[in-house]
Amino acid sequence: MPVQEHKKIYPSGHVPVKWLSWLLVGAAAFLVLGGLLSRSTVDTVIEPLPTATPFSLEEGFDETLESCQWQLPEVNWYALQLGAFDGQSSAEELGEQYRLRGAAGYLWQDERWRVLAAVYATEEDARTVRKQISELHGVDSYLYHIRLPGAAVSMQGMRGQIEILKAAFEHAAALVGELQQLSLQADRSQGGTEELSAALFALKDQTSLVSVRLRQRFPEPRNSCVVGLMELFGSYADFCESLQADAPTVSFGASLKYQTILSLDLLRQVYNTLGNT
Repeated sequence: MPVQEHKKIYPSGHVPVKWLSWLLVGAAAFLVLGGLLSRSTVDTVIEPLPTATPFSLEEGFDETLESCQWQLPEVNWYALQLGAFDGQSSAEELGEQYRLRGAAGYLWQDERWRVLAAVYATEEDARTVRKQISELHGVDSYLYHIRLPGAAVSMQGMRGQIEILKAAFEHAAALVGELQQLSLQADRSQGGTEELSAALFALKDQTSLVSVRLRQRFPEPRNSCVVGLMELFGSYADFCESLQADAPTVSFGASLKYQTILSLDLLRQVYNTLGNT
């Protein structure tokens, strides 16, 4: 689902924050993910956090305590695997070779080190591209199914915290889908690098807003799930800042494919925290 269609609009009014209120809320609020996560009572210190965004850390949100449950959807992607190795060095060497040819060359680690060329939303798309690169370029690849299992999520906390965490999951999944579509456009020469860069920066504006809201509404120490989502959005922001609109099409496409898989990998790690925290 495109990020643009699910863009969240958050309150923009500034609400004075009383330190005593923050301390009381910080001591009382807690978050439960998947019925497996709990937070023990800790001394919470609230202080301004450095940020490059124009949003105030005192942005108002609903502090009503409530509980909710929702189903985190299963995520399925289909990657083209160029090789799989027991050692990292061999995988890195092969990955570098294919990045020079326009593939992601991403190292995906599970029980082995897998070198992935690109990911696709459907098995049919992956098989079609696999056949094309075999016939046109003589590149052998294998279909690798990436599955992030769904989970029932139970949460307790302030309404504003619940709202932004749900929104963050939606934006993270949608970001991967948008990046994959843009990488397809790059491969098919549907739009130049400047046009694609503009679309990528538009996505950054949305994900950065969600990230800063996470930072505001979850003071340290943050749950690993929140930290993981912030790292995902931060990684994408760094990618956008490193973009060169005048870069050769091949290297631009390779970096876009790489960031797509990296974002998916970071989302996988967030999913994993639901059962490990």
